[in-house]
Amino acid sequence: MSALTLTYSGSLSIPESVFQSAHIREGDQIDVRVEGESIVLERHAPVATRASVVPGKHGRRILRAPDGSAPMTVESVKQLMEDLDLP
Repeated sequence: MSALTLTYSGSLSIPESVFQSAHIREGDQIDVRVEGESIVLERHAPVATRASVVPGKHGRRILRAPDGSAPMTVESVKQLMEDLDLP
């Protein structure tokens, strides 16, 4: 766990190790929400930039993650399929 210090102007500096672990880059938008007494930061990625459906071999459709993205989990694939209105 990393501790961050809030500046007078309300800014936080996120350590590079956290950037790398969360697969975020300079310029990425970060979603913020409050859960109880915790503040949760999450990389914001619209559906179109998170994944796409591309034609594969033999006419099958393939769900493809963009280069540099976090590995897909079963849960994230299910959510993406729902977001993209795939059966």
